[in-house]
Amino acid sequence: IIDALNDNIPIYAAVSTEGVNRQVNGNLIHAGKGLTKIGPLNDKAKEKINFEKCMSALTHSGLDTKASETIWHALWEKLAINCAINPFTAILDCPNGEIKHSTLFKETWPLLRVELTEMLNVAGINISIEELETLIFKVIHNTQNNISSMLQDVRTKRKTEIEDINGFAAEYLEDKHLKNGVNKKLYQRNKGTQKAFVFYKIQLLQLIFLKLHITVEVNELQLYKNQTLHAIVELLLFSLTDIRPSHKAYILYFHLTIFY
Repeated sequence: IIDALNDNIPIYAAVSTEGVNRQVNGNLIHAGKGLTKIGPLNDKAKEKINFEKCMSALTHSGLDTKASETIWHALWEKLAINCAINPFTAILDCPNGEIKHSTLFKETWPLLRVELTEMLNVAGINISIEELETLIFKVIHNTQNNISSMLQDVRTKRKTEIEDINGFAAEYLEDKHLKNGVNKKLYQRNKGTQKAFVFYKIQLLQLIFLKLHITVEVNELQLYKNQTLHAIVELLLFSLTDIRPSHKAYILYFHLTIFY
C-alpha cells in the first residue's frame, strides 16, 4: 500500500483492542472498550499538522486513542498475538481463555513461542521468549471470554484471515531461513477447515441449481484450486443463458448472503 500510493498522501496504521462481535444477521456488537494506537507509516504522515488532524478525527469519534511514533512495533506484536491465539480458538471452537487448558495448546506453545519470538526479533522488535509469553498470556487472560474474529468467521462460514496471520508468519520465517513448522501446521490445519467450507458452499449452490432444474457439472477440487468463489458464481450466473430472471435473482441473493 505504501509503495502504491503517492508520497504526498499521509498513510497511518492503527492497532486496536476494541472488542467487536459480528452476529449472524450482520449486526456488530461492541463487546469491550479498548485502546487504539495510531501511528505514521510514511514521512508525510509524520508531519505534525497531518498527524494532529488524524488523531483529532478518530478521537472525536469516541475512540480512546494514543499516538504512536513506533506503530510498526505495535503491528508486529499484534501479529504475534493473533498467531498465538486465533488459530487455536478456531480449531478448538472456544473463547480465548480456554485455549491454555487444551492439550493442543500445551503441546504446541513451547515451539510456537520460539518461532514467534524469532519472527519479532528479525523484524527489529527486541523481545525475549519470556517477555512474549507474558504479553500473550496477559492478553488471553484479559480477553478470556472473547470470541476471536477467526472463530467468528468459522462459525458463520466466512473466509478467515489465516493466510494473513500464521500463513504470513510461516512465509516470513521461511524467507529468513528460520524454523516455521508450527506456524505452517496451524495454517494448514485451519486452511483445511476453510477448504471444507468452500466445498460446503459449492454443494449448497448445486442444491439450489437442482431445485431450479438446472444441471451443472462441478469439479469441486478444480474450482477450489483455480477460481475464487466470486468467479464461480459469476461464471454460473452469466454462462447459463436459460436461467429465468427470477432464478438469477435467487442465485445472486444466495451469492451475497452465503459467499460473503
